[in-house]
Amino acid sequence: MKKAKNIAFLSVLVGLVAATSTLSTIAWYTGSSHLQVSNFNIKFSNKELEVSVDNIDYKDRLDNHDLPVVDKFIPVSSMFSSSWIDAKQENPTFKKGFSQSYLEKQDYVLASDYDDASSGYMSKLIYLRCTSDGIATIDTQKTTFLALNKENEQLATKLARKYPHLSHDEILKNLNDVVKSLRLSLLVLGDEGDNDNLDYQYYIIDPYKENVTYLGGILDNDLDGFYDYYASREALFGEIKNISDTSLFYGMEETKEVDKTSCFVANTKEGISHIDLPSSMENGLVVQKEQSIALKDAEAIKINLSSYVPKRIVLSLYLEGWDKDNTNLNMYSHFAMDLAFKLVDQK
Repeated sequence: MKKAKNIAFLSVLVGLVAATSTLSTIAWYTGSSHLQVSNFNIKFSNKELEVSVDNIDYKDRLDNHDLPVVDKFIPVSSMFSSSWIDAKQENPTFKKGFSQSYLEKQDYVLASDYDDASSGYMSKLIYLRCTSDGIATIDTQKTTFLALNKENEQLATKLARKYPHLSHDEILKNLNDVVKSLRLSLLVLGDEGDNDNLDYQYYIIDPYKENVTYLGGILDNDLDGFYDYYASREALFGEIKNISDTSLFYGMEETKEVDKTSCFVANTKEGISHIDLPSSMENGLVVQKEQSIALKDAEAIKINLSSYVPKRIVLSLYLEGWDKDNTNLNMYSHFAMDLAFKLVDQK
């Protein structure tokens, strides 16, 4: 058996004006009108591996002409993904902005409260085949998600007038942090001709994963400096279960300075009951965790390849709307991404 042979390299250079990355009703739908994508390539370093987008024309590489162009990146979310995964759906379903009608319910959250996102992210089915049996995985040493600091430095200077309450370094940090809310997902289907999708698996890579990303919580959607509320108490949004008077815990929220660049940082309006989310979760409230893995753990991904049998894989690149590194300044950011694959076992 040959070990750890590099077999593929995906290079993405993205000049991104991503979208206002808050969860506001305006931000979730608006997106960016200035997205630029170049040098988007899938390459293979040996003749044993080939790739195709139509299962007819196989190549040793793909470039921009083979892959979709995303005009606008709009923050979406993997919340409620268990429903389509359990059904072995052949394309991932991402959710976008919430329905305002939920504010009037306040007792439960359904997937139907959120529209499916039909744009704002990249998703592409590819066919991967090898001349021998093997197992492919992510090469974590050669995979990078990096902010383009030089370009963002120039942008930070231009944005100083628009955000006078932030220093140059604060603006630059916001711009560079866009990669922290970036996600790469792989939906591994079955071999071509396998209608049962026996190898079905879904993986989400969070390149800068440090903490758990919860797909729900309290939000300041209109960026007025106060968390949204209904009927004298703050409202909950996202994939949340077991919402009841017995599970919700209310407490005092410490007043904080709000710069209105993030829907996650706000204050409780006077006369409104503040939901203490950590205490409520200890008391039985269930907030779904994002099912992601850190880049350093991505070699746990195993893609079984049979000799000359195409494996169907859906690659998706998106911004996770519930990642708290999302701010309004992310919309101007530039970043670069390199994704590399390698064989860990080959017969």
